[in-house]
Amino acid sequence: MKINFKVLNTILVLLFGQLLLLAHSWAQDFSPGQLKTALVGQFIKHIEWPALEQNSPLVVIVLRDRLMWQELKALDGEQIAGKRVAVRYSNNLDDLRNAHLVYLPESASDNVDNTLALMRGNGTLVVTENSDTRHNIMINITDNVATSEERYFLSFEINRPNILFEKLTINPELILFGGTELDVASLYRETETAMQNLRSENAQALHELEIKRQEVIAQQNELQNMQNASLELTQQLRASQQDLEAKQQELVQATQRLEKLDTDYNRAREESAEELKQANLEVRKQISVLADLKRQIEERNELLRERESAIEAKNLELNQASEKLLAKTDEVELQAAVIDKQFLIIIGIVATLLVFAVGILVVIKMFFKNRTITRRLESTLETLKNAQQQLVESEKLASLGQMVTGVAHEINTPIGVVITSSSKIGDDAQQLHTKLHSNSIKKSEMERFLSMLVETDKLIQSNLARCSNLIQNFKQVSADQVVAENRDIYLRDYIEDVMSTLSVVMRRSGVQWSVSGDNPPKNLDPGLLSQVINNLVNNAIKHAFTDIEQPHISIAVTQTAAADRLEFADNGVGMDTSTRKRIFDPFFTTKRGEGGTGLGMNIVYNLVTSKLKGTVTVDSEPGAGTRITIDLPR
Repeated sequence: MKINFKVLNTILVLLFGQLLLLAHSWAQDFSPGQLKTALVGQFIKHIEWPALEQNSPLVVIVLRDRLMWQELKALDGEQIAGKRVAVRYSNNLDDLRNAHLVYLPESASDNVDNTLALMRGNGTLVVTENSDTRHNIMINITDNVATSEERYFLSFEINRPNILFEKLTINPELILFGGTELDVASLYRETETAMQNLRSENAQALHELEIKRQEVIAQQNELQNMQNASLELTQQLRASQQDLEAKQQELVQATQRLEKLDTDYNRAREESAEELKQANLEVRKQISVLADLKRQIEERNELLRERESAIEAKNLELNQASEKLLAKTDEVELQAAVIDKQFLIIIGIVATLLVFAVGILVVIKMFFKNRTITRRLESTLETLKNAQQQLVESEKLASLGQMVTGVAHEINTPIGVVITSSSKIGDDAQQLHTKLHSNSIKKSEMERFLSMLVETDKLIQSNLARCSNLIQNFKQVSADQVVAENRDIYLRDYIEDVMSTLSVVMRRSGVQWSVSGDNPPKNLDPGLLSQVINNLVNNAIKHAFTDIEQPHISIAVTQTAAADRLEFADNGVGMDTSTRKRIFDPFFTTKRGEGGTGLGMNIVYNLVTSKLKGTVTVDSEPGAGTRITIDLPR
């Protein structure tokens, strides 16, 4: 039932002096909720909000009591003393920041302290019901609904200092409606008690802070040890680089020897092939001639047999055919000469076959020699693979050392803030303690000290939380660098952790960074992913941001059905086509004389394709930045 607020207002103005005596008779016509609604209307009428803009509604929010909200809705849309009232309901403390008046029913009494602390200094009037926290309240409505008394009693208490602290103006006539002002001395005693509790809590906080400071000192010592270890690792890296240079020289010499052997082998193979080709042609010719000679011999043997038969048949005619016989004898001698000539040809063919066999032996010898050279090349290739693995480990150690230095530098700032803040608290507390004993303390000084104490505590907590986050991130990332095993991670969260450990290096170069996109779960070796990101960031810092005013690196994570995609982009100088095509080649660098080894992007390519079983592509143009896309299969 919606009541007429104007009627109730008139009744309260006429009968405020008899409120306590007539409460029971009123209860027959109006419920306690309706009477409280009328009181709230009087509060709105007799209190001014300087910060309330003209034509803006005065927002009243009821916290976690829908029945009281239904009662107070009688004021929704009403004009009270020129103020248009808007009544709202909320379950969330954060919504109260937008309210001009907050009504805390007795059912929400467990949130009184939190609400009052939240609304402190916000210019908001807080109305409570039957609250025991008197030193914190502004207006507290009291009644006897919870008791079994026959007559209904309704009154309210006003804590004027708290209302004035919120810069609200209160009309003295409000007291005439049944309210009482709380005793200032009693409030001071309650405040002093709260201060003593706060000092005890502060002493405990200082003790805990000292313990944390000792922990930080121990962590700093540990970081110093890690820095010393980093220096040793750097020296080992330099030794490894010298060893690598020697191996590179051996590789160059081996390559030259291989080229010479390859040239000799090709030349010998070409010569042997030409000789073999000529020998084959000659053999074919000789075989053809031999076949013709064989055919001729067979024909002549047949003719000889025929003629021998004729000679035998004509033996009786030998005398008469003597001249013919002499002629035939000459012909036979001629045939014998031809046969001798054919024998010499056969000997030549045999000699040619011997030459062919010798050529085959030469080819076999070259084959075995080539196999020996191949074995040497395989040994050299294995040496190169070992050298490449050593370079990968060296890159890991270098990135870990760089990470240690960055985290140590990053922790120094919040630790300094914590030490300075704790010293400030101690000095101010000592001064306050002296004034308290000399009874010269002022309320404004006490409020200022409390306000400073709250702000300083927030500052200390935030900086200690930052130190803790930095150390946790460093522990996780450094462990991933050392321990090579798969585990479950969330991709975007882990990339943010790695980028946080590299933030000092990027800040020194003036580089801003951001990580955005999806956050899919992933099972992989995080150390490999950390090294890939580390190499990409270092490569961008060294090569991409020459003469760039506001350098920026962004990493976007996109989850698809087939793969998880990482897009690493910078707004640097970009690359031309020839550089882009060779970016993954080992030992290729555009800053050879400035400390570049040319292995960073090659290591990225090998880790992504070989270890993570993914793909990596580069898109870049001069003056348009660089985008490196990595797809990791799901």
